[in-house]
Amino acid sequence: MALKRFRYYTQQEIGDLFYVYKDLPVQISTMKRGVGNPPGEGLEDGFPTLDFDDAVEQEVFILVHTPHEYAQGTDMYFHIEYFVDVVDAVVERYACWAVEYKLIKHGDIFTFLAGTAITFESHPVLITTSNKGLMTCDHLIIPSAILVNEGLLIVRLYRDAAGVLDTDDQVGDVRMVYAHLHYVVDKYGEEI
Repeated sequence: MALKRFRYYTQQEIGDLFYVYKDLPVQISTMKRGVGNPPGEGLEDGFPTLDFDDAVEQEVFILVHTPHEYAQGTDMYFHIEYFVDVVDAVVERYACWAVEYKLIKHGDIFTFLAGTAITFESHPVLITTSNKGLMTCDHLIIPSAILVNEGLLIVRLYRDAAGVLDTDDQVGDVRMVYAHLHYVVDKYGEEI
C-alpha cells in the first residue's frame, strides 16, 4: 500500500484503485456538552480536554454538514485522539467509545429521538502505553448506507463506561483531546 501526501489529503493505493481521504476536524470547543451527563472539562499543558468518567456514561453532541466532496458509496470514520492519566502496568484495560448517529436530509424533520444507529469500539489501553500516551480510536464507522444524500450528520459521542456495548474497564477518566471525521473524496487534491 503506497501513500502519497497531498495538501489536506492522503492518496491511498489499494490494488489498481486510488482513494483520496480527507479529514473534517471536530474541535472540542464545537462539541455541545450533554445536558444530563456532560464530561468534565480539563486542561493538559494548556490544551483543552474532555474527561469521560469511568463510572457514569457521559456524552457530547456534534453537528456537521456532510462534506460536499464526500464520495457517495463510501463509509466515514470517526477518529478520536485521547489518553489516560494512569496506565495499568499489569493488566491490559479497555476504553469503549461509542457514536450514536443519524443523517437528517434537507426537508426531513429535525429529531434525534428515532432512526439513529450506534457504532462502537472497545479500544485497548496496552500495558506498554506510557501514562498520558496518545491513543487513537479509529474504527467508529458511519456506513455509506445512511450517507445517501447531503444533510446534517448529528452525532452523540460517549464513553460506554458501564461496558454495555463492549468491555470498558479502564480505571479513571479517558481524556479526549481531538476528533475528526475521516472520509473518501470524489476529487483529487493539490499535490505538494
